[in-house]
Amino acid sequence: MRKLFHISGAVALLFGLIGAALAMPMVAAAQSADPFQWDRREFTGQSVRTRPRPELDPLGIRVGSFRFYPSLGIGGRYEDNVFRSPSNEKADLVATFAPKMRLNSEFSNHSIELTAEAKAHSYATQSAEDRAEFRFAAKGRYDVARGINISGGASLARQYESRTSPDQGGSQNPVAINILSANVGGERERGRVRLGADARLDRLDFADARRAGTRTAINNDDRDRTIGRLGAEGAYAFTPGNAAYARLEGNFSDYHDAQDDAGFDRDSVGAEARVGARLDFGGVTTGNVYIGYRAQRYEDNGAARLNDDSIDALIFGAEAQANITGLTTAYGGIERSVFESTVVGSPGGQAVRGEIGADHELLRNLLLHANLSGRWFEFEGVQRDDVGVLFQFGASYLMNRHARVEAVLEHERNRSYGARQGIDNDSNRIMLRITANP
Repeated sequence: MRKLFHISGAVALLFGLIGAALAMPMVAAAQSADPFQWDRREFTGQSVRTRPRPELDPLGIRVGSFRFYPSLGIGGRYEDNVFRSPSNEKADLVATFAPKMRLNSEFSNHSIELTAEAKAHSYATQSAEDRAEFRFAAKGRYDVARGINISGGASLARQYESRTSPDQGGSQNPVAINILSANVGGERERGRVRLGADARLDRLDFADARRAGTRTAINNDDRDRTIGRLGAEGAYAFTPGNAAYARLEGNFSDYHDAQDDAGFDRDSVGAEARVGARLDFGGVTTGNVYIGYRAQRYEDNGAARLNDDSIDALIFGAEAQANITGLTTAYGGIERSVFESTVVGSPGGQAVRGEIGADHELLRNLLLHANLSGRWFEFEGVQRDDVGVLFQFGASYLMNRHARVEAVLEHERNRSYGARQGIDNDSNRIMLRITANP
């Protein structure tokens, strides 16, 4: 718990400064212009693929002051390398079943949203790969007064670790992760200035597994941890829709075991600061750019010592989206960040991720999309670099309000380099799904 006190002291001071700022008079913006329209305009941040289509979007079912959106997705996919192996790949057909329910409030003020969803995967021959994911979530916003709101949420989910994860430790089957999350935040907007504070807590519980080949037990309890974040942000809209911002954030990672099975103590505390700008050029082109610094310190008091007990990194990011025409959207982005890992001897490292893509409306109800994304993980303390590339091409056919058909083709390539390198693999997937709703 001492990590929480270390960070909370700094963030409490930060929140105190925000509270003082809230009491200060602020510059009033012109009544005819919304200084933060970047965050509120209906179509901002939406491509031709994601923007509303009133004649085709589901209407939902009215339930008092709420609207209920149930749906059911049924599909299948072909995978040519189920286990993401470097050789002797195993192919299979997979059936998927995905029910979802969402309940949205329609209040004039405040908001509530409840979600329950699941997805089951059933393999034709590799039945040991069968799995079921789920997520239950609730979030809401309370409008205290004009320009002041408090929001929060909580969720419970079961996910499965990707076979391309460097932390999965050679498990024969996908590792289940139960995640319990909660968050709370508040915002105060006055004139051209907006101030906010937020906190988030995530509890991760990893299921034990069996090692591929030997079938020996893998104890994943030493990966269980609680992650906390406390942050504050201030923004100034220098013109309607264009704002500069600064954010400070503290974090801690508290592993439930004092040390893992290899003898490493991975508990850590960290801090991050960034400045940036959100830009909106008439709703046609939008963007976000930031630069900052992240420092993470590891306790490293276990029987074994990490090869590096700290990570210091320059972080940055940039993303842009342009509606080139009314029928085509292009987008791209890149970011450099810090990641956490349980690879033996390494606390984690620095990651660079990027993507480019385009959406095109071939017909009003026929949408095409293509995306190329990549990642580079550079591990601290061990000689290892992981590089991955994923290409996707897909089409969505909106039959009517009650049904849509989606098809996606994917190619993924993963390479690992260094004295402690992981496994190289390539895989291809073809997916088809139909989603129905009342």
